[in-house]
Amino acid sequence: MSEMQEPMMESEMTLQEALSKVCKVSRTYCKLSRGARETTKKILAGNMRFVMLAKDAEPKIAKLVTLLAKKKDIPIISVESRLELGKIVGVENASSSGKVRSKGCCVAGIQDYCEQTTEAGFVQAALLKGVSS
Repeated sequence: MSEMQEPMMESEMTLQEALSKVCKVSRTYCKLSRGARETTKKILAGNMRFVMLAKDAEPKIAKLVTLLAKKKDIPIISVESRLELGKIVGVENASSSGKVRSKGCCVAGIQDYCEQTTEAGFVQAALLKGVSS
C-alpha cells in the first residue's frame, strides 16, 4: 500500500517545491551560488549542474548568463520572478523588529545535489524533459 502512495506524492510535487528543497540541501553543503557575480564565476569554471534565471532579471545579466550557460552546456530553468527565485534560494532580510522578508535574486545555480533526494530526482527528470517553471 505504501508503494501506491509514493508515486502519488511525487506527482503532486511542483518544480518550485523541488527546487526549494534541492537549494536548501545544496546551501547546507555550500554548493549553491546566488547572484550574478558568484554564479557567472562558477559557470566559467564549469562547476554547475544547472542555473535558475528569473524572467524579470536585468537584460544584461540574463543575456550574459544565457550565453555562458549555453557555451558550457549547462541547462537553464526559468523562474517567474526575482522574488520567487529569492524565496527558492533563501535570500532573506531581517528587519530590526524581527520581521523576515524575502529579497529578490536574478540568478542562482546548483553546483552539486549533495544528497540524492526525491526532489533532486524530480529536478533531474524535469531537466531531461526540458521543463521550466
